[in-house]
Amino acid sequence: MGSYISNTDESLSFNRRIIQNISSERGEESVSDIDETIAEFSGQSLFNSGQFMFSSGQFLFSSGQFHSKLFNILAELIKF
Repeated sequence: MGSYISNTDESLSFNRRIIQNISSERGEESVSDIDETIAEFSGQSLFNSGQFMFSSGQFLFSSGQFHSKLFNILAELIKF
């Protein structure tokens, strides 16, 4: 999970750099609070999406193991 958090931090930094580049092209001297909030929200959304996908993957993996065990038990019962 640690590497995922660092990837989120990198994404947040990347979003801030993009916003700063756009602001400088417009002639704005600094990034506004709204732009900072957007960058932080984008990073947080990415983090939340990743957590959801990770937990969904764990659920599918564990349910797959359960179905595999259930299938093996049924196969053994059919043999008798």
